[in-house]
Amino acid sequence: MGKNNFYIFLGAWIAILPFTGIPGVWRNGLVSTSGLILILVVIGPTILKKLNKQKTKRRSKTSADSYIGDSNATSIPTKLLDNENSVDE
Repeated sequence: MGKNNFYIFLGAWIAILPFTGIPGVWRNGLVSTSGLILILVVIGPTILKKLNKQKTKRRSKTSADSYIGDSNATSIPTKLLDNENSVDE
């Protein structure tokens, strides 16, 4: 079920709910819960995008630090291999 179908279904649910004969306390609770769900469904993707951007920024900083550490570690064996090759010749 796509987003548009979900919005239509939820809107129809909220429109029909007051006329179903459900007692007042239950009806008010269901309308409030449905309204909160609608708000979360509409605003939720925006919040998730902002959170993902923050995580991406944090990861890029840590990955750059680990890359620098890795490049220093790999340069030592390369120098050792060059020395070994010169000895064999």
